[in-house]
Amino acid sequence: MIEDLVGLKWQDNKLDCVKLMIKAQHELWGRNICANKEYSYSRYNIRDVSKNIIDEIEKIAYKVDQPREGDVAVLNICGGFHVVTFISDFEILHIFEDHTSRISRYAQPFKRRTIAIYRFKEVPQWQGH
Repeated sequence: MIEDLVGLKWQDNKLDCVKLMIKAQHELWGRNICANKEYSYSRYNIRDVSKNIIDEIEKIAYKVDQPREGDVAVLNICGGFHVVTFISDFEILHIFEDHTSRISRYAQPFKRRTIAIYRFKEVPQWQGH
């Protein structure tokens, strides 16, 4: 249930925006999107790590213009990418560093910072290489 995904605390290398997206996809829609890589962010590697995450998402999803429940968006925030999960056409589940997970309305400034919205292909696993 969505309530179980709200209020989770950010934890270095345990829960970040990508891991929250993976957890939401599994718990809410039964998708096994497994990251085979560990993504460790730092201010020194955020651009490279962010590019790798987008490359992985594009292997298992396709771009759409209008979001719907279950889609994800990649946003450009503070020089890196932020991944959010749509829980409805206008609400997102996300987490920022040193905060807790929350539901926010998908409005400005999120829309302005959106790079792409993705809809997952019906694949059983994220085969990240």
